[in-house]
Amino acid sequence: MGAEQSYLKAYENTVVTLELIKASVERIEIELSRQGSEREPARKDSRYLLGLRDEPSVYPSHSNSISHWIGQMKRYLRFNGINDEDAIYVLPLYLDDEPLEWFNEYILQAKIGSAENLYDLLYMRYRNK
Repeated sequence: MGAEQSYLKAYENTVVTLELIKASVERIEIELSRQGSEREPARKDSRYLLGLRDEPSVYPSHSNSISHWIGQMKRYLRFNGINDEDAIYVLPLYLDDEPLEWFNEYILQAKIGSAENLYDLLYMRYRNK
């Protein structure tokens, strides 16, 4: 299996996992509503579905640079106990617009390997933007 196929398969597996998590959360929401729970319904947002706390901003935002975002993500991942291997699947959830499009194209073409490599690649690409 070629590198491109491996990355595509990993991406597809991530999407399937997120869909399963979403279905589980929706099932729990239904059960809670049947029980008359007064809890606020869970947002239908994949970051929230993963149970992650103290959300960082999505890049790009109007208020932060890529270096600020990288620092924020590193603190966030460490706080939530997300290891480097899993971080590769979490980081794209906090990318939007052109950076997300770039990531989706890049992941199919190259081996990123680690979150640190992804941080370096993002910094090199967006440091002047």
